[in-house]
Amino acid sequence: MKFVALPKAPANVDAAVKVLRELAGHVPAEARMRLAGEAPFIVARLDDDAADALAEGLRAAGIAALALDVEVPTDESRMVARSFEFAPDAFVLLPRSGEPLRMPYGEIDLILRGVRVHRGSSTRVESKRRLDIGRALLTQGLMVTKVEKKEIVTRTENPEHFILVFGGGEAGALYEEEVVFQSLGKDLQPSRLANLGFITEKLRRLAPQARYDDRLLRLGRRPLPFEGDPVDVVAEILRRS
Repeated sequence: MKFVALPKAPANVDAAVKVLRELAGHVPAEARMRLAGEAPFIVARLDDDAADALAEGLRAAGIAALALDVEVPTDESRMVARSFEFAPDAFVLLPRSGEPLRMPYGEIDLILRGVRVHRGSSTRVESKRRLDIGRALLTQGLMVTKVEKKEIVTRTENPEHFILVFGGGEAGALYEEEVVFQSLGKDLQPSRLANLGFITEKLRRLAPQARYDDRLLRLGRRPLPFEGDPVDVVAEILRRS
């Protein structure tokens, strides 16, 4: 299975809707819904051949499109840093254990800022006694209450900001709750978020050729129209675009 995505908004929305109707079977209203909001747009989830055909049809209509496997890279394939160093020639990411990852500044080609929302839920049962007039009459006042049980579901959302760095075929991640910022020394900022901002700006100065994109600060919170983690899917679209 593959996703078909449009890295940027099409100049001709009607042409995109026509292709989506003909090759993906979308009704016009559904196609326009897929193209609403901020790009990139994930417009379909199809078998490999159908996804490739749709992407090719969109490109033939002058619309930038790509097909990507639904199994996109995740943090399992990235170096998730516990600490880091700004070496003279490279950005060095150090994990909790194992070998560090050296990313020469000249090879860094993409820096992404974003937020990943960790969602969870918990359930508790709440019991209350209520007056039951009918029961009181039937039992001549011996039983006047009944117990009502209600399931209460509490949903939580915990956002966590991060930086993704790509270069030389490698990828690294720095999460605000995971990384230790002490190596910044005198440049240490008063908050974790400010430290991430400082690291981002310094990386951009040291690797001026790298593309920078902060759309994951917004799109990382937006649910996908299909199954998948919005952060990892959109990050892969931005990397490939």
